[in-house]
Amino acid sequence: MPSDTFLRLPLEKQEKLLGAAKEEFTKYSYDSVSLNQIIKKAGISRGSFYMYFKGKEELYFYLIDRYLSQGFLLLEETLREQKGNFFPACNAFFAKALVFCSLEENRAFMKRIIENTNFYEESAQRKRKVVLQSFERLEKLIQKKDFTPLAQKHFKILCMQVFHLMMRNSFRILHQKEKVDVVLQDFSEQLLLLKDGVCRKDDVDVKTA
Repeated sequence: MPSDTFLRLPLEKQEKLLGAAKEEFTKYSYDSVSLNQIIKKAGISRGSFYMYFKGKEELYFYLIDRYLSQGFLLLEETLREQKGNFFPACNAFFAKALVFCSLEENRAFMKRIIENTNFYEESAQRKRKVVLQSFERLEKLIQKKDFTPLAQKHFKILCMQVFHLMMRNSFRILHQKEKVDVVLQDFSEQLLLLKDGVCRKDDVDVKTA
């Protein structure tokens, strides 16, 4: 996290530094990014930078955390729009997320994050941490009355499965430049598989199968 000094800066100054950082982290691999170049583009002194962040790594992960936090705010907004209906909300949210991912500036930055293999596992851990931190707040918005007792018991696992589906399908936009409508259709079908399961309702009970 940045220092309180940074967080007390006018929003315009914060965004200028973060914009310069995003531009550099998009153009170059993490190891090739020049902190001096970021500072120069942001129009601040080196001393001022170190009053805001401990170094390049903290700045880099703060950018990632911002993306994740914005995503969960959007998910929360979508859940409210869908009146807590979980699966429709997931579809609606993912449609918005794919539009975001398909914008060139966002797609290029997120691709670069994935390519920074030295940090990929830590990035994944941070994603999981943000998911778990946001889970309790989001769970209160979700209507689970139509879920089976088993689904209610293991609801957190269901959420993580949906999250992984979103990430996997997002990669198709980031790396393969597939069409948004194709990826969204595939995701909807995968979500339906989670919702309805794999066995016909007239099949024998799983306990006796």
